[in-house]
Amino acid sequence: MKTKILQITGGIFVAAGMLTGWGVQAASVVGSRHDLSSTNPGANYVKITGDGGTGFDTTQTCVFCHTPHGSQSRDNVDAPLWNRGVTTATYQSYQSPTLDSGVGGVAPAPDGVSLACLSCHDGTVALDLLVNKPGVGGWIDPSDPTLGGNNNRIGFVFNRSGTNNTFPSSDENGNPNVRLLGTDLRDDHPVSIVYPTIGNTDPKFNAPAATRGTGNARLDWFDDGDGILEDNEVRLYGTKVQCASCHNPHGTSVDGTSSGAPFPSFLRTTVANSSLCTVCHIK
Repeated sequence: MKTKILQITGGIFVAAGMLTGWGVQAASVVGSRHDLSSTNPGANYVKITGDGGTGFDTTQTCVFCHTPHGSQSRDNVDAPLWNRGVTTATYQSYQSPTLDSGVGGVAPAPDGVSLACLSCHDGTVALDLLVNKPGVGGWIDPSDPTLGGNNNRIGFVFNRSGTNNTFPSSDENGNPNVRLLGTDLRDDHPVSIVYPTIGNTDPKFNAPAATRGTGNARLDWFDDGDGILEDNEVRLYGTKVQCASCHNPHGTSVDGTSSGAPFPSFLRTTVANSSLCTVCHIK
């Protein structure tokens, strides 16, 4: 029996299916690399170590991505109740002569939910640049989606961060941080591309088995046969491949339970035997 799982985090009820779909595969973001709160037990994870004299609450997990009220418009970034500033960066997109989407073999500029991911992972937006700060009296009008830039960051102290509290350039071992994608995306899997089977442009790709919604609210997914969108199923957003097609920012449980350990790197499913790749690619 499929159940709807609700997580209670930082004083806010967060529907596990808000971005990832309903199912029993939801893992917990609490204590993961996406938990920037001071209460994260992970000694090597990026997290707050002090409020910087601001008086704002450092213990909330969800606030670094979501807010229940006054969030970014879905026109600015296509992610639910998004609470972060949006980058103004110009990206160098993936390019290949065999690319089916884009112009002249160059992928389009990132859009949709991928902009939410890049608001941390491109290294241009402060980790603590939030629409609605964790406390009272800390709301910034998101009519300017950049929120006025990094000068309006809260001012938290992090154990590791880049200039102006941006994503750190070094990992916990002092090595270059592969999680920092930067603005040169030519060495990363393309995002914001229309999936080839949508326009019947390439027979070397599997077609998703299920769909719901229309326009930007459309979701296509590689269903396991039960017709239910679950966290471990690769999906398309508005017919496009996005970061969240293969990655679940809340984590996806390996054993299918809410308390189970997640797949590494927030992947939706295993990469053993290249099984994640072959969900889409016929090889």
